[in-house]
Amino acid sequence: MARNVQGALFAILFLFFLFPAPAGAEQDGETAYPSFQDQGELAFIQTGGNTDITSLSLKNTFTARLNESNRLIQKAAVLYGKDQGKKNAESYDASLRWEHDFSIRLYSYTAGGWFRDVFKGIDDRFQAGAGAGYTLIKTERHSLLFEAGGAWVTEQYTNGMDNDYAEGRTFGRYDLKISEKTKAFQDLEYLVDLGETENYRINSETGIITSLGGAFSLKASYTVNFDNQPTPDTLDGTDTVLAVTLVMNL
Repeated sequence: MARNVQGALFAILFLFFLFPAPAGAEQDGETAYPSFQDQGELAFIQTGGNTDITSLSLKNTFTARLNESNRLIQKAAVLYGKDQGKKNAESYDASLRWEHDFSIRLYSYTAGGWFRDVFKGIDDRFQAGAGAGYTLIKTERHSLLFEAGGAWVTEQYTNGMDNDYAEGRTFGRYDLKISEKTKAFQDLEYLVDLGETENYRINSETGIITSLGGAFSLKASYTVNFDNQPTPDTLDGTDTVLAVTLVMNL
């Protein structure tokens, strides 16, 4: 019963994340707080690993800047695919994150989220944690930031097993401005079970974004997700995603 209630609450939050409030406006050329920004992504995806499919995915990122130092970021993503009438991909991801700036380079974050992907063996994954980030490089062309933190994770697997553990997290992002309309980026994340260090995951995304004019951009990206101890252990530990994404910023 508790699990059903927990799942229902996260489903409601997921719908809220996917369809956020409309964006705000400016007053007299200056940002009026709170201010809002919304980014939607519609992607054509080819995947490899546990799922070899061609399908569509939908992502949304909504940012509410409460004042000069505080912002809320909510994200949601859905992936769904069929092959010859048979469902062969289905995943859901939702998160809420609060960030506080201590300076132009240093910030902290508190975050929570939910993830489900039965084709990766994950029936439900809940996590809540906190950490800090620092921008190491910030120039006109180059940007490099680093984050470190921890979380408490609860996982329920499709084979009926479950696991609760404390997780350590490190994350880095590099941005390169190629031209006025084009930039490249690289994300790399390492997540490790602090009680069983062989249980770790590595997530990488490499991409390039080009402005199409107005609110639209085109993004090409390649994502690699590696799980060193997938459950059940018959699953492939590596999943890849090659995507061409239409991005809309409001």
